[in-house]
Amino acid sequence: MTPLRAVSLAIAVALFISGLAIGIYTAAVGRFAADYVASFWTLAAMAYSYAYFAKWYERWLSESRKQ
Repeated sequence: MTPLRAVSLAIAVALFISGLAIGIYTAAVGRFAADYVASFWTLAAMAYSYAYFAKWYERWLSESRKQ
């Protein structure tokens, strides 16, 4: 795993947990902020999709170098 992919996965996990924490906190307070949760989870999905693309790109690079 390349460092860029690892950082991307770490950012995705951090954003997902942050969105979950904001959702739990705002629900406990009585003012659920669905827009903040959705924003954090959208950013987390974008970071995860970048890491997933990087995995396939690394595989493609390694296969193209073998030929």
